[in-house]
Parts: sequence; structure tokens; C-alpha cells
Amino acid sequence: MNCSKVKRLLSRYIDKELLEQNVITQIEEHLKICPDCKAELQSLVSTKALISQKERIAVGEDFLARLKDRLRPEPQVVRLRWLPEAGDLARRLIPVPIVATMLMFALVFSRLNGLNPVDQYIFADLSNEEIGILSGYIDNSDLLNVVFE
Repeated sequence: MNCSKVKRLLSRYIDKELLEQNVITQIEEHLKICPDCKAELQSLVSTKALISQKERIAVGEDFLARLKDRLRPEPQVVRLRWLPEAGDLARRLIPVPIVATMLMFALVFSRLNGLNPVDQYIFADLSNEEIGILSGYIDNSDLLNVVFE
């Protein structure tokens, strides 16, 4: 048996998890002639002994549930097929033109229906003629008629 295979099986050998007697025999024969694998075995045995000396940590009752929640895989992010390299960026930027279009329609329709509520509040004390002058509904020729009446 070669060193790489023995080193892969050493942990199971120490924990007595190997069931096949011929594999156990091969590992023991290899350990007799290979100082590197024997040193690896000693290192694993001492590590196991150090770990077993440590006292156990008490965890809360909900520890296992919280651990499972944290280990649960995150949902897959759907990528846009037409722009795979910028899927997240595109998904974030798609609402921008929609919102801009909605604001433009709101602005246009508020102008078609007269003053919007903000303008009505600001210009509440002005007369209709003054509002028409400020909003551009009255041109210069009508302005002269309003001023000289």
C-alpha cells in the first residue's frame, strides 16, 4: 500500500472504523516500514487525545435549528439571459426607466389639467391672470392687455 492511500485511511484506522482485516493489516505493515506515515499517525493520535481532553461546550436548545438555517443553501439568483454578465446590475436598473416614465407622465398630465397641487399652494394668493403669466399661458400681447386694463 502506498503512502497517500495510508494517509487517507489513517483517521478511520485510529477510530477503528475499518472493517476489512486485510486493509488493517496492510496499514500496519506499511507503518512498520514508513517513518513519514508513522509520524502522521502519531500526530493524529496526539491531536485526538488533545481534543478529547477539552471539556464540552453547552449549546442552547435551538442551536441545531439555527445551524440548519445558516447551512441552508441560498436561493439561486435568476440571471437575465440577454445580459448574463450584468444580470444583477440590469435587474437593479430596469425600474429606473419605468419610474422616470411614470414621473414624466405625471408631470405632463398635471400640466394638462391645470396647476398641480404644489403650484396651487404656492400661487394661492395670485389672480388667474398672474398665474397665467407665470405659467406661460398668457403671451406678451395678452400681458399688455392685462397690465393696461
